[in-house]
Amino acid sequence: MAWPDSDALPLTGRVIGPSLGSLVVRRAEVDGALVDVRVDDATVTAIGPPGSLGGADREIRCGGGALMPGLHDHHLHLMAMAAALNSVDVSGGLDDAIVAAHGHAQPGEWIRAVGYDEAESGSLDRWRLDQLASRRPVRVQHRSGSMWVLNSAALERVGALESREAGIERGPGGLPTGRLFRLDSWLHDRLPDR
Repeated sequence: MAWPDSDALPLTGRVIGPSLGSLVVRRAEVDGALVDVRVDDATVTAIGPPGSLGGADREIRCGGGALMPGLHDHHLHLMAMAAALNSVDVSGGLDDAIVAAHGHAQPGEWIRAVGYDEAESGSLDRWRLDQLASRRPVRVQHRSGSMWVLNSAALERVGALESREAGIERGPGGLPTGRLFRLDSWLHDRLPDR
């Protein structure tokens, strides 16, 4: 197998855990390539072809086994799991689920939806959500967790229409599209208590 470009393995510099001194992981499979990985003081400092990295305090011989991130709390989103219990699941059909939730919600109540996937439901923006639930604040989380889509009422309530926050996508006319990227904390600070 050919050695991949350095851009193909963007692991260098990522913190992986508490201080371990120095460690070399030998002949590990990463993205289809056999590599050695060096870790100094809990930070990946080098990735190279097998046998290319010097010794370390400890060595782990992988024998071609896959090297993967540790499965710890950042993979278990307890708060998101709890919030999903009180959310509308749109993975089976976004339009019908939002319309049904809008019909059953109390006046002024927000609709929080999860499980949006553009491959199943098509493109989503504030104007599509406005058609499904006008005048009621709606926020829909992408299945990846990295994007929220808000309708016009929700954008107004959280102050996104005037905000210049970098993660608020704007269309050609400068108006927010309703898509907020990686703004969970920003959005959380502006949502009403529920």
